Amino acid sequence: MDLNKFGTSNPYIWTKDHLLNVLTQGPAKVVNDPLIANALKIIDRKDFVTEEFKDTAYIDRPLPIGFNQTISQPTVVAQMLQLLKPREGKKYLEIGSGSGYVTALLAFITGDNGKVYALERNQYLVDLARKNLAHYPQLTARIEMSFKDGSKGYPGRAPFDFIHCAASFEKIPNELKNQLTVGGRMVAPTQKNDIRVIERVSPTEFDERVHEGYIFVPIVEGTE
Repeated sequence: MDLNKFGTSNPYIWTKDHLLNVLTQGPAKVVNDPLIANALKIIDRKDFVTEEFKDTAYIDRPLPIGFNQTISQPTVVAQMLQLLKPREGKKYLEIGSGSGYVTALLAFITGDNGKVYALERNQYLVDLARKNLAHYPQLTARIEMSFKDGSKGYPGRAPFDFIHCAASFEKIPNELKNQLTVGGRMVAPTQKNDIRVIERVSPTEFDERVHEGYIFVPIVEGTE
């Protein structure tokens, strides 16, 4: 994203309100779903970046969170959520929770009648996400955070209404697709640098669309 088209790339100008305006207002807005816009307003990205990057929490760039992982840039997060089309009271699987930012956004959106099952393969990041999510105690009952390999999904908690993947697949595994409910929707990047939106239209049929994407870290099997 070209930061300068919004007037500045200076991180000290990118306040929380400025970032929210970039994402939700004007002709270049990324978000037009009020559920997502409200979540972005309430859940503060600054709570999910490490201490050394607090001053740049609102600039539209990915930031390191440790172990060669990043918190995605805000426009990417917003675009992925727009493609997912999340709804209240639904059951979510998040693969690659990182520092917990998208976990919190999904938990806020789904409300008290929904659930987010968040998987992270790195124990340090699991602990970091839990620490960050503690800023939002109202979300605790809506989230089940697990130290777990997410490359094949979470069959023990399936099916899911929505699946959000934060790491790229060489090919989206059928085992993961089959964890969607009929009518369920998955958003997953691939190593072709595109984003696949997959909807289960019947027990045996899936609709798959390809959208312009970004470079995501590849999915890795196992835990560390």
